[in-house]
Amino acid sequence: MTTTEGNVHGLDELGQEVLWSSRGQQVMMQWEKQYMELCVDALAIQPSDRVLEIGFGLAYSASHIQTFRPRSHTVIECDRETLQRAQQFAAAHRGVEIVAGTWQQQLHTLGQFDCIFFDDYPLPELEFLLAKDSRWHVFLDVVLEHCANGARVSGYLAREVDLQRPGCRVAVTTVQVGVPENCNYFPHKAALVPVITVVDSLVAGRGAGAGVDSLAFLPRASKKFKRAFENAS
Repeated sequence: MTTTEGNVHGLDELGQEVLWSSRGQQVMMQWEKQYMELCVDALAIQPSDRVLEIGFGLAYSASHIQTFRPRSHTVIECDRETLQRAQQFAAAHRGVEIVAGTWQQQLHTLGQFDCIFFDDYPLPELEFLLAKDSRWHVFLDVVLEHCANGARVSGYLAREVDLQRPGCRVAVTTVQVGVPENCNYFPHKAALVPVITVVDSLVAGRGAGAGVDSLAFLPRASKKFKRAFENAS
């Protein structure tokens, strides 16, 4: 199931790679590549690991994940244009599976993972589903049910949020980032590299699920979610 379909991949006025939304907003830029790689490094991926990636973007995180040759690499992506590039990527790399849709729609259909990289794109039309909670808060409420014992979760984090969960250990590192002047979505000189380690999957799984009622795979919310994405595209 695809959702949005308006992303455009190209170069900015400085000749740097960029991803634009259908509204002309910057979604991802080339300066993020090094930061994404640091977040992936923090996962300490092993060849036996099952990796889940939320959001393909410009393939920076996906490409770096593949350097560790994980047992499996599942990517959830909802944008139609980006999906085409993701599918080409999967065809060129062993063990990569592309799941079309949003994590809110598709995560409950998947199994267990050892490493999870989270970098979704927040569509304004869907922010009402988050209420006062951050995307990270709602994501952890759901994804911890899919984490094996010892699993690690990392991803894009611009500001400090509460990542503490029962059965988990949290570490956050601040790193400097070189953001160009033409970037209009990241006004900071530093970013955060979070690592949530599941030390007890049974406890973490029991503590998850608090944000499930706001997600798309409940019947009523599913229709609302689908309409919101249709309007967004």
